[in-house]
Amino acid sequence: MSSTISHVILRKRAVQSDWKLTLPESENNGRKHVVKELWPKRERPIVDPEWVPEPSSGFTPVLVTGDGGTEIATFTEGAGQDRHKHLVSMETYTVLAGTLKIFIDDQGGRCAPAGMLRPDGAQPHSEPDRRRLES
Repeated sequence: MSSTISHVILRKRAVQSDWKLTLPESENNGRKHVVKELWPKRERPIVDPEWVPEPSSGFTPVLVTGDGGTEIATFTEGAGQDRHKHLVSMETYTVLAGTLKIFIDDQGGRCAPAGMLRPDGAQPHSEPDRRRLES
């Protein structure tokens, strides 16, 4: 866990300026900001609570919460996630704009703006082919 930073401030303008979220769908799986475990090949501990995207050659600044902690990520309409499930945690999807199409246990569903989905962590969940947000 991070010993000096206790929180992350995600500002809309910083997230909108993130180069990673503009990649083509095949290369865009969103951007993590808060993680349970650091991925040393791509992430580094955050040193300032005000999150800003790193240059494309840099490491993503993340707040590490440790086992049992929370993970937070941002996605755009071009981002995707493959089918997955969680053994000890749950995932919450909050839609700010557009409509999220998602499969939970192979059942298709949608979530409108200001809506929230929380699949049981053990339920396999993904998006049709990958995550898709419709504008």
